[in-house]
Amino acid sequence: MVWANSSNGVYTAKHAYHFCFALDCWNHVGLMYDWTQTEFAPEWLIHKLSTATNEEKTKICVVLWGIWHWRNKKVWDGKIVTPSFAMDSSFNMLSEWTHARKKQENNNQGSVEDSNASRKARSKWQLPAAGVLKMNVDASVYPGTNAFSVGMVLIKE
Repeated sequence: MVWANSSNGVYTAKHAYHFCFALDCWNHVGLMYDWTQTEFAPEWLIHKLSTATNEEKTKICVVLWGIWHWRNKKVWDGKIVTPSFAMDSSFNMLSEWTHARKKQENNNQGSVEDSNASRKARSKWQLPAAGVLKMNVDASVYPGTNAFSVGMVLIKE
């Protein structure tokens, strides 16, 4: 696997920690891949998403999000967790989100216009506070194709 953030090719303890943490995350959820054959992660991901079952695609997305989320918690908050805690909490968050969405759909008794107005009011974008950077991220996967897209915008007041 190519270490994209190691421009000189030198592997450090920091690189090893991140790789081992990520590997243990994949293993914890039962997604054990042969990483020795992986040279370029985006190509691997596109191939996996195009051939995986819906259940495996969901697991892949949650693992990737969980690794990203808990790495950020380590970098920005100094919070260090085990791979099993990281994955269990990530999948728990997915479960809670799924439950909340189903509950929202079941409770949605109003008209389509009322529902759309309510959704817009809840999701109104806000400028970040002074001295704070805000990143908006969105992603989509195109079913039946080998394509996905990710977009990010970094905003400063």
